[in-house]
Amino acid sequence: MHFEKSSFSLIVALGLISAGCSQGPSPDVAEPNVVEANADALVHDGPAHTSQGCGDHDHEREAPDARDKAHRRVEWRDRNHRPSRSIALKVLGFNDFHGQLSQGRLIAGRPVGGAAVLGAYLKAASAGFEGRSLIVHAGDHVGASPPASALLQDEPSIQFLNLLADRHCSYRLRENPLCNVVGTLGNHEFDEGQGELRRLIFGGNHASGPFLENPYRGARFPYVSANVVNAANQRPFIAPVSVKLLGGVPVGVIGAVLKETPTIVTPTGVAGLAFLDEAQSINRAVRAAQRSSSS
Repeated sequence: MHFEKSSFSLIVALGLISAGCSQGPSPDVAEPNVVEANADALVHDGPAHTSQGCGDHDHEREAPDARDKAHRRVEWRDRNHRPSRSIALKVLGFNDFHGQLSQGRLIAGRPVGGAAVLGAYLKAASAGFEGRSLIVHAGDHVGASPPASALLQDEPSIQFLNLLADRHCSYRLRENPLCNVVGTLGNHEFDEGQGELRRLIFGGNHASGPFLENPYRGARFPYVSANVVNAANQRPFIAPVSVKLLGGVPVGVIGAVLKETPTIVTPTGVAGLAFLDEAQSINRAVRAAQRSSSS
């Protein structure tokens, strides 16, 4: 990715507009993982790019060519782009981890590791981009998890990401612009309700805990979601955008989850929350970020 050195830019990863569980892109989506743009070019009034929910996670039936498509580079360039004023950044995104801490699964006949392999890949992919790379988990990091994570209320899955977070990430200042990890919400983050989700993010012992950490301190990195609000007062459930400083360039990361999330999550999981239109919510977050960057 190349960004203008002198301008505020925004990243909207299509995976962030996630119901988590999906059957693939909607007809309106090409096959991109990341769209990059100058902030002025990002505001739009068109429909959000979303994917339909699915009933299971039978990844073993995934066609081999789907993995090839995932490797395909997708590029968008502002018409005013000037190579002499740009800087290369790297955004590493993944989704639907579902607490798969241990290895042992096959996808398209190939062995796939758990936390150890994913962590090693992300660290290797970040090499050479120190201070210019960002790890983004795009939803469903927890929930529908195997016992190694589920029996400990998915705290180990959050702690795994804490291990990938750099020295700039901290429990006291999650919004540090130099922190190299950002997360967002998929439908499974709401499986046990907003109270448990807040606990996972911000810390506090579970009634059945403590488990591996006492007290449990939550995530060392920020979560973002632009379209989930408190149903009573319309205030954001969590921050809509996180602004990172990558190679000296301020880059905003905006998250969103499908507005249809309440139709695929138990009522208790989304009680007290409202899920707004994705595109409108993202555009509001863009404008707010632009105003903040210019003030």
